[in-house]
Amino acid sequence: MTISPEAQAIFREMLADYDEGAFLRVGQIPCGGGCCGARLIFGVTIDEDFSEEGDARLDVDGLTVVMDKNLLCEADAISITVDPEKGVVVSRG
Repeated sequence: MTISPEAQAIFREMLADYDEGAFLRVGQIPCGGGCCGARLIFGVTIDEDFSEEGDARLDVDGLTVVMDKNLLCEADAISITVDPEKGVVVSRG
């Protein structure tokens, strides 16, 4: 997993507003819907709830990132950047 310096700065600023145990959670988020159902995209949130059973904790350039253990095989392919028009972008591949 890579997090661009610009995205790191945004996350560090956001995390400063939370308790010390807060971290980034990267996971799949449903997008869309309708008759074909929702597709899943990767997204990032701030979280404070860690599950020893289901979560894996990663250190990415000093930022704590948590993912569901079932998605851990995807971690190397994830890139988090900042787009001037879209904001924070999580991409895979």
